Formats: sequence, structure tokens, C-alpha cells
Amino acid sequence: MFDQEIDFRLFCDQRVLSGHSDKLTTIPIHTINTKSFRNSKELGKQCLFHPKVILIENDRNELYIGAGSANLTISGWSKNQEVYSFHQVETIEQFKSVRLFFNTLINVVKNPQIPPFLSLSRFNANSVKKTSAEWDFVHTFLNKDFLSFILSEDTTALNVWSPYFSHNVPGLIELFKVNSPDLKSVKLVADKANGHHFRIKWSDAIAQMVQKNELTFYSNPLPQDERQEMTHAKVWQSIGKRTSRFAIGSWNFTHHGTASVKGKKNIEAGFVYHHIPKESILGTKIEVKTTHFADDQLLKDEQLDLTEPLPFLLAVEFDWKEKTYVLKFESLRDEALSNFQIKLPGIEQKQNLTFKYDDQQNIFLENTRFTVAKDEAVLKEHFFQIFKNGQLIIKDIFTEINFEYRRAQRFDNLSDLIDSLVFEREVGQADSISLRASMTDHFDVEVFDDVVAVPQSNEITYFRMFLAFKNFEKNLMHSPNKRELHKRLFVYPGCLLELKEKVLDMRFESPIFQWFVLQEINKLKNVAIEFYNKLSSQEGSMRLEDWNQLNCDLPDILSKVKLTPQQKMQFKAYLQLVKTKQSYV
Repeated sequence: MFDQEIDFRLFCDQRVLSGHSDKLTTIPIHTINTKSFRNSKELGKQCLFHPKVILIENDRNELYIGAGSANLTISGWSKNQEVYSFHQVETIEQFKSVRLFFNTLINVVKNPQIPPFLSLSRFNANSVKKTSAEWDFVHTFLNKDFLSFILSEDTTALNVWSPYFSHNVPGLIELFKVNSPDLKSVKLVADKANGHHFRIKWSDAIAQMVQKNELTFYSNPLPQDERQEMTHAKVWQSIGKRTSRFAIGSWNFTHHGTASVKGKKNIEAGFVYHHIPKESILGTKIEVKTTHFADDQLLKDEQLDLTEPLPFLLAVEFDWKEKTYVLKFESLRDEALSNFQIKLPGIEQKQNLTFKYDDQQNIFLENTRFTVAKDEAVLKEHFFQIFKNGQLIIKDIFTEINFEYRRAQRFDNLSDLIDSLVFEREVGQADSISLRASMTDHFDVEVFDDVVAVPQSNEITYFRMFLAFKNFEKNLMHSPNKRELHKRLFVYPGCLLELKEKVLDMRFESPIFQWFVLQEINKLKNVAIEFYNKLSSQEGSMRLEDWNQLNCDLPDILSKVKLTPQQKMQFKAYLQLVKTKQSYV
């Protein structure tokens, strides 16, 4: 997708990815701190960023919006029974609602890498529009809440699918009657925890409502697959004398889930349709007993365990070109901040977050840039950790920029890498064996048979090795600019840095062969430096730390071979000749 210039990014609650999950993709994931919204006090302390929305924009400026109950998980897209739907945005009202939703997220994330939302003028110019809508895209950021969309004054019956329920179901139903005073019947299709119990605690108030048929429970009308983990779908159907509505989205049958109670709101979203389906969404009526309902322990086990959001906004961005983390801080409160630390992949020690005040008494973060010497850890770990008084309080994802400088692929082993250099380029004119020929011209080869002609691990022969390095040098010298040369040294599969790392990880049977390989790497580095300085570019110079990553320390091979004093003298002279012939340092 990156090569095709498709902007693909995800938004999720900061606390959802704070567990043991791993990020196995380079797709940008922007985490949401629910305290960052302007109306965070109206949302409440327990607010969860809970929508399941997908927006697709094509090159014709057409928008397609998807919404429903499915999380972006294996269970959500393969194991649960979910409800989800896609629609083309066709009216100005739909467009404005979608734009408000995503612009609100973009404004709180404050990441300059996120492109601006499609303008109304471009939408008007290219989209096929309708004057009247069959559905509304409803979300928490609208001035009108979900219950005002789904319920009306003449609503008499409400049918709902939900896996989760309020701790006070009767109280929530009484809230519904504020919008719909004629509401007489609430019918629930409730998923059962472990296949046995509704996630609702039995109470006298529920018993009275069940007895009066004000609250009834129904089975799922759809066929059930034994491999199915749960029915996670959230479906709402209101029926009135004149007005009926149908909704699918992320709304659970809870106070927070309806996003309609001040101080008890989640960020939710979905579709509200202006008609109801002909098919019934109810199965057969269940004659409930107290044993159908959960006890305190089951409810506790099923409860989502979320940490407290950070008292400040902190976005961490890693620049692959500069090998540097950039911290972007914004205070959410006026309270003093102290004893916070951050642990960043690739930086061994925790770093103190030092907060100070400017002349206007605004809090700012003093240390905002951290450079890594080696980016290996950044490839493996995509999370940073925040500590308070030494205790881990949250784990969050950092975003990445300048992906073209990121090493995303590698060879399985050194032999495969050498093969790619030998066979994917035109083989040279036997220049790679000229060194061995010059050896025989100057010395009695029999003296060195025991230390030179040793077969290598994975059958990497001298011929293959020298040919590979010769081809590598040609490849470097064909770099059209500094950017491309940088990628061939540090980024592409089989780059010089990867070659060096694989050589250092390999156990060579012959110290002489190892010495040659390390010398060849150092030679390529020096060739690259000289060529890099000759290339003209508007870009700045490469960091010294980057060049130093390519350095190879050479083994003392004179101490590793068993030779007589006379042979050592000859061998030393031989090494000097090799250095001269091969331009080794």
C-alpha cells in the first residue's frame, strides 16, 4: 500500500493496545486519549473510544463509509457473529457527518502526516448525490445523541441485540421513556457468556418488568455455528405508530453505550436507517429464570479492565531517516506533572520526562528528541512505555515517518544474500579471482594451504564471496543520488548494513576467510563514503553514527594461525600485499 501511495491508517483507544498485544504492521496506528476531546467532561472519566468505522476514498473523490459491531480483530472478522454495512456517501448531510467524525479525530491526534479530509467542493464536484437520505451516519460528536435518532415520541416498542448491558437495565429503560413516553415493550436478544448466562444481574426491578412483559428476552433467530465464539452484533429497532427506525453500529445496551447520558458517554458510531427490515430480528421468546442471569463474579470477569488515561497528550514519532524519536506533548490539566519516565525501543535506559513552565505558566516538555544508535530494536518493538514513580502505567504505539528509510525485509541467511549478489547481477570478468592469482605469483602457496584453502560454512567460497562484493560495489556506484545510495547501504534487503550484521552473526571455520569478508565490508564502506561526497544533493549529510554502523573490527589473524616464525613473516608480508592489491585499510 505504501508503494501504491494508499494512505491507510487506524485510530483506536489508547488503553486498548496497552496490554500484551503486538503491532505486526507498519500501518500508522493513532491512539486516542479520550481526555483530549473538548467535551471530555461531558463524556466522563470512563469514556471509551468504541466506534468500528471504515472510510474508503477513491481517486474519484467518492466516499464509502462502513460501520457496525466488528472490531479489527481475528474474532471480529472470523469468529463472532457481527453486523456490518457499507454505503456510499450520497448527500451533503451524510458528508458533513462523516467529515465531522474524522476531523474531530484528526484534531485530537494532531499528526501532520494525516492528510486533510476531502473538501466539500471536491465532494460536490465529483460525487453522485441524492437529495434525500435513507440513512444517517450517527456518532457521539453530533449535537443530537443516538437515542434522539433511534427513538421518537410515538415509539411503543424497542427491539435490541446486544452482548453487554447496563448494571441498571431498568434505569436505562426509564431513560428511554424521556424520548418515548409511550414505550411499553423492550425485547432483548442477549448474547450469553459461556453460552449460559446473560451479562445482566437479576434484580427485583427486572423481575417486575419481566412479569409485566415490559422486558422480555428472545433467542437469536439466525442459525448458529458451533465454531462461533459469541454474538457481538449490536442492532436496534424502534417501532412507532408513525415512525420506525433501525440501527446497526457500536452501541451496546448500556448507559455509556448509548452515548446519550451526560458524564456517561462513549465515543460510538453507526448507521440509523429511516425504515425497518421486513424480517423479524427476534427468535423465540425465552421464559427467563434467575439462573439465566450472571452473578457478581461473572460480571467482574467479563468487565473490561482499562487503565486511567494519561493526564497529558504524548505522541511519539520515529523518523527512519534521522533515526530519531520526536515527542509531541500537550498538557490537559493545570496540575503539576512529575516523576514520569518513558522507555523507547532502541534506547537502553528509561528517560525522565522533564516538565517546565514558560513565562505564561504553560507546561511544556523539555526533552523531546532521542536518537538511537542502532534501529534493530525499533524494527522489532513498536511500543513505548510510560512509567509513573517507577511503575508502568501505559503502553502506547509510536508512529513512523520516512518509511523509505526503514528496513522492512531481509534475507534468511548470509548464503542467500551472497547468492542474490552473485546471480541477480551480471557476473564480472574474473576480476574477483585476480587476488588469488597474484598470491601465486609472489609466494609459495603450499605454505598457506592449511590456512587459505579451507571450505567455508554454508559453502560460501572465495569465488562467490569476492564476486558478490565486486557486484555490490558496482551496485553502489550506480546509485543516481545520495538518497538511493543511502537505501542501498542501510535500507534495501541485502543492504550493506544487513550484510555486515549477518557476517558478524556467522561462525566461520576459517579466520582467514572471515578476515577477507570483514575487509571487503570496510572497503565497500570507504568506497561509499568517497562516492557519497561526490554526489550533489539538496539533502543534508549522512550522520556519522550511520557510517559508524558499517565499521567492522578486524580479528588478529596472526595469533589465530599456527605457523613457524619464518612462515609468520611470509604470512605478514602476504597480508600486506593483499591490503595493497585490494585497497584494504
